[in-house]
Amino acid sequence: MSMKRAIIILGYKCNNNCLFCSVGDMDKNFERDFPEIVKDLYEKKEKNIDEVEFIGGEALIRRDIIDLVESAKGFGYKKILIETNGRMMSIEKFARDIISAGLNTVSFSLHGHKAEIHDTLSGSEGSFEQCLQGISNAKKYGAEIRINYVVCKLNYKYISKLIELTEKLNPNTLSLSFINPVASALENKQTLIPKLSDVSKYMIKALEKKVEYKLKIFNFPLCILPGFEKNIRVLDSMIDTAMSDGEKMNVSLKDNIRDLKIKPSRCKKCVKKNKCDGLWKGYYEMYSESELKPY
Repeated sequence: MSMKRAIIILGYKCNNNCLFCSVGDMDKNFERDFPEIVKDLYEKKEKNIDEVEFIGGEALIRRDIIDLVESAKGFGYKKILIETNGRMMSIEKFARDIISAGLNTVSFSLHGHKAEIHDTLSGSEGSFEQCLQGISNAKKYGAEIRINYVVCKLNYKYISKLIELTEKLNPNTLSLSFINPVASALENKQTLIPKLSDVSKYMIKALEKKVEYKLKIFNFPLCILPGFEKNIRVLDSMIDTAMSDGEKMNVSLKDNIRDLKIKPSRCKKCVKKNKCDGLWKGYYEMYSESELKPY
């Protein structure tokens, strides 16, 4: 399968200390060299990949990040996306400069409807207000806005509140992603990993509200959210990606995610088993499969 998006890991340095960090077990001092990343950009564009996504760590704390965005634009990438905690984007001049350089899509990690929750999960006091200001700045200078909300034990009861806040922020999309028990999240699993059956009650109540933007749900089995299956994004419906970090090049993100999931015995009886991704393996090890209700 031909890849449509390049996901380039710039390094693992970060200005947050998130409780559920998916790369919390990586070397936080690791940072790829600028020429290596530019070479990576060139080689992937030569393969007719039109979209590039920079991720970390926190991609925006790199001193050369604007130069990297300019390089991507110069190579002809049509979509240049950065996944961020939003703190650097709260600096208006920085937001203006990086969007002017070619950044046209920004995915903000927002994990609570108020500072108390978001700042606890991010491990950084003041990060909630900075994220909101970053969203405002990115909108002001014309970038497409995406918001990603990692659903966990500390925030799932407030999904309705989060949706109310998101409606005011008016992003292009909102993604609700069930937490993956790996790295830092695995270390904090008792604090962070809720049961899906508990989450579903709040999710369904929240999803029954009218939302005006495109809503995407990730990493929930279909049977956990009956009636909202159409909002659940499964791997087969996602575009494939060429992910690289300097050592591992052109890894398929979809294949990487599949390796972290399992379809237990109950799924074998389900008529939608081929349209569902199952459970995170880490979740299955904690709670098994009794909550699953095959169609």
